Amino acid sequence: MSSRMLGNGTVSRFNLDELSIHEAIGLSCISYLMYLVSQHPAITKRIFLEFPLLHYTANSWQHHLLKLEGHQWSPSVENKALEFLKYDSRVWNIWATFGGVDLKPYSFRSEVERLPSSRPRISYKKETTQIHPITWLSAMGLNFLLQKLLDQKPDLASIPRTQHLGSPLYAAVCKFHMK
Repeated sequence: MSSRMLGNGTVSRFNLDELSIHEAIGLSCISYLMYLVSQHPAITKRIFLEFPLLHYTANSWQHHLLKLEGHQWSPSVENKALEFLKYDSRVWNIWATFGGVDLKPYSFRSEVERLPSSRPRISYKKETTQIHPITWLSAMGLNFLLQKLLDQKPDLASIPRTQHLGSPLYAAVCKFHMK
């Protein structure tokens, strides 16, 4: 993507800014998931065939946003991510039911194989142990978005504990970012 060897020659026009790329891909992943859920209220095997990037976007949006930590976020990425992270939204509930699986040992492929071909299996249904965005962000180390959600002054005591991550504080301390 970038190299000191490119210099100022004609090849330099192919030099790409890594943060801009992660920002664009992260925004695209979240937008793709939001579009998919707006068009299809349930996830089936057929959806995976019709939307070949579903697996990638469901698993990679947080990776691209993690690369932005410590840097200035564009308002469009910030706003789209916060819209996606609303606990009572359809897109979060479907993603958290299917993609955000409390960081337990998990095989996405086996989950897809268990889906029916056309009959919905996953729909807008909040599970009692469904992961909350604050818990997920705590575990993943997405501190910028976590701070934005905490600035909204949520009732942290009402956030459900999950089987593998427990509370948001436990998730933050025990999982990925021990600072």
